[in-house]
Amino acid sequence: MVKIINEAKALPKRFTPAVEKAITGHAKATEAYGLKTVTTVDTLKAAGILSTDFISPKSEGSTATPELNAAFKAAIIKGLSAAKRKLLDAPAKSLSDKDKADRKVVQQSIGAYMGAFKRDLYAREPEGIAKAKAKKEAGRAAQQPTGQTKAAGSAAKVLESLQQAVKRARAIEEPEFDVVALVDLLAKAQQIVVKH
Repeated sequence: MVKIINEAKALPKRFTPAVEKAITGHAKATEAYGLKTVTTVDTLKAAGILSTDFISPKSEGSTATPELNAAFKAAIIKGLSAAKRKLLDAPAKSLSDKDKADRKVVQQSIGAYMGAFKRDLYAREPEGIAKAKAKKEAGRAAQQPTGQTKAAGSAAKVLESLQQAVKRARAIEEPEFDVVALVDLLAKAQQIVVKH
């Protein structure tokens, strides 16, 4: 006699001990990360570090000196894997296209860490606390625009995206495409959006 198991009621065979261990390990690591983040932010706050210290000293609203900004980034880099640090230390011209792309991702992750520290510190500063409280008191989110208002908002978003694409294209140090031609096409696209 063949025994039929209804997998909808029984634990599927694909849920192996290895799967359980991986999920449990991830949950533990996430919990530990959350606690470490809180501890780190507490340490920064106690030392007098401000959220605005994590803004580039070249940008408006920054309270960081170039030296402090460099020290933050160096501390983040020390926490990265040896492979990522090696990518950052290597001269750009000695890297393959894949390594250059990987290096860019690592550089962006440093910016993400800086942004996360800024966000987490801001949430504990008086202005950030007041903003969060006001948002909570505001209750329900505003209604989504409809009709012509929505269309105008959508056009503005498209225009903003096109402008960002132009800036990004111009910022590429060693492009693999014709930046001038791309910028011209994006300018034409902007004209189409503005006319309609």
